[in-house]
Amino acid sequence: MKKQTKRIIAAGAVFLVVAGTAGYTVFGNRKQEEEQYIYKEEAVSYGSLTQGITESGSVEMITTDQIYDLDLDLGETDESDSDSEEEEEESRYLRIEEVYVVAGQRIQEGDVVFKLNERSVEAIRRKLKSARNEAQIALAEAQSTYDEEIHTAKQTYDSSVLDGSKAQEEYEISTAVLNGRIMEAYTQIAVLQNEIDVLQAELEDVEEWENYDDLREAYEEAREEYEDCEESRLPKYISLRDAYYQVKEQYEAAKEERLSKSESIEEKQEEIGEVYTQIMRLTQKLERQNTDNRQSYENSVQQGELAQEIYHYSVEGLREDVESARNDLEEADKRLEQFESFVQDGVVYAEGSGLVTAVNYDAGDDLVEEGTMFSYVEEENYVLSIDVSEEDIPYVEVGKEVTITFTAYPDRNYNGIIQEIAASSSDEHMTTISYPVTVKILGDTSELFGGMTGDVNFITDQADDVVYVSRKAIVEENGKKYVYRKNTSGEMELSPVETGFTDGIFVQITEGLSEGDIIYIASKAGSGQSREELQQGALQGGQ
Repeated sequence: MKKQTKRIIAAGAVFLVVAGTAGYTVFGNRKQEEEQYIYKEEAVSYGSLTQGITESGSVEMITTDQIYDLDLDLGETDESDSDSEEEEEESRYLRIEEVYVVAGQRIQEGDVVFKLNERSVEAIRRKLKSARNEAQIALAEAQSTYDEEIHTAKQTYDSSVLDGSKAQEEYEISTAVLNGRIMEAYTQIAVLQNEIDVLQAELEDVEEWENYDDLREAYEEAREEYEDCEESRLPKYISLRDAYYQVKEQYEAAKEERLSKSESIEEKQEEIGEVYTQIMRLTQKLERQNTDNRQSYENSVQQGELAQEIYHYSVEGLREDVESARNDLEEADKRLEQFESFVQDGVVYAEGSGLVTAVNYDAGDDLVEEGTMFSYVEEENYVLSIDVSEEDIPYVEVGKEVTITFTAYPDRNYNGIIQEIAASSSDEHMTTISYPVTVKILGDTSELFGGMTGDVNFITDQADDVVYVSRKAIVEENGKKYVYRKNTSGEMELSPVETGFTDGIFVQITEGLSEGDIIYIASKAGSGQSREELQQGALQGGQ
């Protein structure tokens, strides 16, 4: 909107008091100019007078975005042919089940904004945990390969730098073999542990437990009905018996399956213990071998600088593979940690308070990519943009407080503070040069909305603790200034005064009146004497 500059008027802390409307009515007898004046009584006021400029502008809202930034792209995953398209989607993305806010609604920090679909949360959680387990195995394998290849490289290195003795070569080979066997054992442990985790997860699966409990309950009910039925009721007895044996077979099969899994876990745990024992024996053997041949090995290494370079090159490449696998594991851990932090108890909470301006998701939508979930404006982020002309810009400075009156709330004043003044004019081609100024709105902004228009008042001059009257009360005669004043007898007389600062509506009285004195303001009401004649008569009477 177009900004216009106008002078503002304001009375200070003490407001004008109207003492009465029925003052004095003066009548004249002239027929040529018959006018009637009514003189209203007013008390002389005391307080502050201000002078300033007013600029108009509109409210702008600086939005804050709450971001969804989970990276759930784990690449292609094997999906069962029996999986439905919906189940496949749930395993890839989080899904919004309910939305609790709309644009225009005010929220508080910690309010629930979205509810997430529980099935999609569980599907993603399983997927992330599986990715972490795979990364753990990959790291163990990379570490095993690293150690095996290191020893192989050492063997090649030894062969390159010297002919070596047979004993030394056998030492290197046996060391590599021992280390390889140790690494294979660690890999075997990792695989066994992963299998244990899978079996444990299956045993702890809530849905399987519910199915198992339902089957057990059905079995117990069938058994009770079968045992309670009298054999004399042959048809029913046979029916209940067949149903009982059928449910019993299913229940015992399920029970056997769970028992089998538990026994399998125990067997694998025992197998892990046996592998650890094997590792201990291999490590002890390797330590003994290293003790016996360390000196011979060190002498061999010193003899081949070129072979040493080749060796270190191989080591560096293998180390990078291990580091890459370790980074993958850290990334998998980080993804799982961020996921758990985001989903919490299955809802998304507001991170701040304010007015919601946009909600980017509906119930049933999937969180497919990173981006803004919803936007809101915090109460401290309401500003009002105005243009100030170059002749008024010297009165405007960053950090200075202003008052704001909005068109929607004309009887209410808001406070603001100048936040920014543009270094260049808004349009260099305009005849009147102005500069964009941003005013931050202070206090309670809960009833303000974007686009609301308002006037920003800048104080340019001010007189405090002064006696003042309305400019309408001033009578000028022969270069002097007077006011109609009630004297001690209660009569109206014209009294001389000295004036000072004015805000355009009120004028300071520097001499001639005191706070609380009663004066009169003339207003034309009809026929009678002219105001000039009234003034002249009052002057003569006052002399």
